[in-house]
Amino acid sequence: MKGDVVNVVPSKVTMEAMVRAASIDAMMDANKKINRSLNAAEMALGGEVIIEDCIGYLHLNSDDSMDSVFKKNFVELMGGNDDTITDIIATAGSTDFGDISQLMPCIHPWIGGVSGALHTKDYEMSDEGLAYIVPAKAMAMTLIDLLYDDAKVSKDILNDFNPTFSKDTYLEFMDENTNTYVFNYNI
Repeated sequence: MKGDVVNVVPSKVTMEAMVRAASIDAMMDANKKINRSLNAAEMALGGEVIIEDCIGYLHLNSDDSMDSVFKKNFVELMGGNDDTITDIIATAGSTDFGDISQLMPCIHPWIGGVSGALHTKDYEMSDEGLAYIVPAKAMAMTLIDLLYDDAKVSKDILNDFNPTFSKDTYLEFMDENTNTYVFNYNI
């Protein structure tokens, strides 16, 4: 960026922002507000703004039924009870798994065995068994439960699942929300 003095308007500014939210509606609403703010700032300064919108990752929609199967196995492995598990009801964190969870039942358990804040230099494995082995065992037990008895539990979960998107509507949503907007207010 040129013009690094407080009272100098730079000739060019490049910015990248990511909108995260606990719902698609909230994400879209926040994105519209950011775009309006960029447009208004450029209108006030007189110039051109190019906004390149594309959808990042959607929020995680963890399936409660599948989650309860996993929890039962985790508790059995750890020898505890459900009180040792903290449910995160809604989070604005996002991964590609969030997108998948909008189309099919999924879980994304967070187990532990780590210390330090996520995405910082202090984040590290503090208990490798809890971080790697226990989750793998609990997931294997969950798969067995889901497939047992001709996959009855899986079939029940699939029958009860209401996806946010079908494959086609997901692709349409992604396409509709990938746009470039150019606003020119050169004086």
